[in-house]
Amino acid sequence: MSAEVNYGVGSMVGELRRVVVGTPSARLQSADTLEWHYAAPVDLKRAEEEHQEFRKLLGGLGVEVLLAPDRSVSADSMFVHDPVLVTPRGSIGLRPGKELRQAEVAPLLAVLEEHGLPTLGTITEGVCEGGDLLWIDEQTLVAGCGYRSDLTGLGQLEAILLRQGIRLEVFDLPVFEGAAACLHLQSLISLVRQDLALVHMPLMPVRFVQWLQARGIELIVAPEGEFPTQSTNVLCIRPGEVVTLDVNVETRRLLEEHGCIVHPYVGQEISLKTEGGATCLTRPVWRAPVLEV
Repeated sequence: MSAEVNYGVGSMVGELRRVVVGTPSARLQSADTLEWHYAAPVDLKRAEEEHQEFRKLLGGLGVEVLLAPDRSVSADSMFVHDPVLVTPRGSIGLRPGKELRQAEVAPLLAVLEEHGLPTLGTITEGVCEGGDLLWIDEQTLVAGCGYRSDLTGLGQLEAILLRQGIRLEVFDLPVFEGAAACLHLQSLISLVRQDLALVHMPLMPVRFVQWLQARGIELIVAPEGEFPTQSTNVLCIRPGEVVTLDVNVETRRLLEEHGCIVHPYVGQEISLKTEGGATCLTRPVWRAPVLEV
């Protein structure tokens, strides 16, 4: 009898069973804020404390937390969502558009292999980041095409996905603040249930909004004033239950009005200063299929 498969992701909202997280890199202490596009210098000790509480929160919600060792290959290495994608059958190594992060891919793939996930392929040309990729269902992955993911990288990803019977739907992203800023597709939208998404409407691609509405997905418009504090970057633990930054009180109220359970976390150092929210800090390894939850 074969061993039980304890990995596989094909949604953003299925019950989160296992997740890989990194720890704040020792390189955060000396990171140049302009080079890394941070809002302010990071206090490493406070960052470590915040991250420990974030991991404790996930564990308390029933998520098995796998800790990737700090290899300090980049200041951003705690944002494990971007270097790889986990699919229903294994992992795909991506190629970050932020060149300073490209050394993160191989070490993170090695961690996933240690936990039983096969590597299905690697992007070697163009760029592609996990923050630009959004599961709609197990057969449909949406991608944002912008500064962090381009048509060359997404084309390579599509070829790997097609071997698994997964189609890739691509939508263009806006310029926003330019190439240096971190604007991902997931900066603009988070699914909180299979039929419900939280969005920052002013920057959403029109064709993408129409595509979502045609699929029957209701859109909660997040308060525009909380977009700078990553209001639309929420991590779904199970349908209708999410983790989000504590500062976004109006967004939390809207989610609760739509029947969601919201768990806030403190992320002054690990999120607000470094452009990475709850989704960015995690790489889901195993989610239950939505029909099973």
